[in-house]
Amino acid sequence: MTKLTGKGRGVGGGVAPRVLTEDEKNQIEKLAKYLTADQIADVLMISRRTLYRIFDRDDDVMARYKKGCAEAVGIAGQSLMKLVLENNLGAICFFLKTRGGWKESAKMQVELGLSDEMLAIMNVARNETKRVGDKE
Repeated sequence: MTKLTGKGRGVGGGVAPRVLTEDEKNQIEKLAKYLTADQIADVLMISRRTLYRIFDRDDDVMARYKKGCAEAVGIAGQSLMKLVLENNLGAICFFLKTRGGWKESAKMQVELGLSDEMLAIMNVARNETKRVGDKE
């Protein structure tokens, strides 16, 4: 409990810290699934700074916020895994890059069924373009 030294004043003469109601704490947990902390502060009609101060001093509020965020990640993860199991190539690649440690090399080779002669012409053109760019 905050010790008051005067009308609406906390220890040291400042404004008493904002304390959230149980309903507001529940709101934070639910909203954390969909909104950023800044947006939650707007919904609660408090400043971003005030919300972060509440997070710093109230472990329960911070735990509820983190729980809401984690639940949202879980929901997204379930949807991603469903797509992976349906053989969605984009989902598979995303999953392997983010969870499987896969990386794309910087140099990618694309097979277009071009003749060796056409590939040689393209290489010459690319090298000429590089030289022109160097002169400028």
